[in-house]
Amino acid sequence: MRSRKLRQNFLITRVFSSKPKICLISLCILATLLLISYVFQVNEITKAGYLIKTYEKQIKELSEKNKALEIDYSQISALENIETLVQNSNFEKVNNVRYIRVLETTVAAK
Repeated sequence: MRSRKLRQNFLITRVFSSKPKICLISLCILATLLLISYVFQVNEITKAGYLIKTYEKQIKELSEKNKALEIDYSQISALENIETLVQNSNFEKVNNVRYIRVLETTVAAK
């Protein structure tokens, strides 16, 4: 009986003494996995920040181009409107231009 109790005590102490080692190894593996996960997440955040800056720069450039195109379009459409307005107003094309000569000595009087 005594040997049986000794064996049980030995097994109990062996199990309890091996558990801290298993816990320590498990914690080290968990810490390593968390550290690797953290590094990958920081890398992804850095990439996202860089892409955001690049896209904001592209948006700014495209907005400026859009404004320039709007100005060009408004100028072109204004000229087209003038041509149609002139055509619809029954104006005639000028062939000969004659200027009135005013003598320097002439003064307008009331």
